[in-house]
Amino acid sequence: MSSAVCVIFDCNIYIDVAEALGFDASLANLRNFRTASRPLQAEIDAFQCVLAGKFGPYDLKLGSSLHIKDTVQHELSRLPEWSESSAKSFLDQFHDNLVDIMLTGFIGEEHVPPLDHEDGVVFGTCHEIRNTPGIVQTILVTRDKQFADSFKDVPSHTTVLHPIGFMKLCDAAQRMLRRA
Repeated sequence: MSSAVCVIFDCNIYIDVAEALGFDASLANLRNFRTASRPLQAEIDAFQCVLAGKFGPYDLKLGSSLHIKDTVQHELSRLPEWSESSAKSFLDQFHDNLVDIMLTGFIGEEHVPPLDHEDGVVFGTCHEIRNTPGIVQTILVTRDKQFADSFKDVPSHTTVLHPIGFMKLCDAAQRMLRRA
């Protein structure tokens, strides 16, 4: 079994990318998407980094949970241009085609407070995935500044980063690999 780093995207990242790509998004749309918005482009680039499948010397995997998928579907279906069926279709073809490790059972919340229930369950997902054989590190990517700041200087099973911070880490891992 090879060692891997697993990235987990917070619900807000999926929602932003869904709004940018639209409900008929495909992996090809993701590979070719460009935007002038640096934060949104960092979110798109984070998914593209996952598609590349490498994080320095490690495989890079995408982790998620039924809780994350259901929350994203619920939040997307509340947006005016999205219906329940378009949100489900997006997740079935986009999320399900990308995810390598999917947790479907009950996941307890962690660090509530300072996290709210939803963020606590996402963080619990990270903890469960970190315990998966072969996973050497978990990274949670979120644009929720309060969430990221809550774990900035706290030792944890998971590194919590903003998409731009994650892309800096991916770039550093790639440079390290090229030097080796």
